[in-house]
Amino acid sequence: MHTPNHRWLVCAALARIHARWPDPSYTRRIDDWLAEGIDQLPGGEYSERSPNYAASVTNPALLTIAPSSDAKTCTHTYGPI
Repeated sequence: MHTPNHRWLVCAALARIHARWPDPSYTRRIDDWLAEGIDQLPGGEYSERSPNYAASVTNPALLTIAPSSDAKTCTHTYGPI
């Protein structure tokens, strides 16, 4: 993937697909990318230079991924997003 933000968008798509057609390969990919960490600066802001992109793409993508981990479709234990 090009940037971490693109990864979150793909992870959100995989989480949606997995909810409809479960496949462990989807959750493995989500786990792999989430294990790399969320791209944050020390102050908690995303490192993405476009705040509009983060608000429009990254936040909704991470919110889509979060419930799938609560539903035990992912194997990684995630901290607060």
